[in-house]
Amino acid sequence: KYAYGVIISNVSLICGVDLKHSLCVGSSDGKCYVLSKQQGSVYQSIPCHYDTITDMQLDADLIFSSSWDSSVKVWSVTTTPQNKIKGLRLINDLDHDDVVQSIAVSGPMLVSCVQGCSVVVWDWDAMEVLHTIDYTHHDIAHAAIWDNHVVLMGVSVVYLNFKTFEEGLTRRFDANIRSYQICGNILCTLEQNGKITLFDLVEGRLVEELETSQEDSTCLHLREKLLLIGNSSRGFAVFNSTNS
Repeated sequence: KYAYGVIISNVSLICGVDLKHSLCVGSSDGKCYVLSKQQGSVYQSIPCHYDTITDMQLDADLIFSSSWDSSVKVWSVTTTPQNKIKGLRLINDLDHDDVVQSIAVSGPMLVSCVQGCSVVVWDWDAMEVLHTIDYTHHDIAHAAIWDNHVVLMGVSVVYLNFKTFEEGLTRRFDANIRSYQICGNILCTLEQNGKITLFDLVEGRLVEELETSQEDSTCLHLREKLLLIGNSSRGFAVFNSTNS
């Protein structure tokens, strides 16, 4: 059921991470807005970047944020005795050659998708670039880390081995992938044309496809057998998957 709505004037909310008592949301003004889950109100705004925050990831107790300002920043969270977020302390600042569109994190490994379709793999703790790949032919815009593989997504899905960075399975789609979610071994993708695909990452096979009429779809969320699709018209659709 509907719980509450929060309006933050003059900014677009782009991405966020779910903390124990709060939501930390990145915005178009480069700030991170902190919302209380219990009260449903903003109680803190923290300047993090000089331009739009494009992605945020949570790994252990650290927050990772990427931005149009061509950086990825690593933050530790400082809290009050009441478990409210007091601030974010900058640990590392990773500079890139262009806008960072999205990131994926697992332990010390961080993958950045940079505008122009290059992919940079970092040891963020040592601030060392491990590997850089040009993926212009795949229009890569999203990355995930799954089972010792880097999964890259654009108009294709590409597997890279963690250690060798050799390219494994590649599958090409009809249109660019706008949003995705990995649940267990299933990759669920939402394409620019509104098409939804469920793909088995272990077996490398197509599980299910769903054609929708929602070409303005922007994001998806898969939970158990329910699939929620949000669109730019401030609406959403709910689908029931027949596959587990």
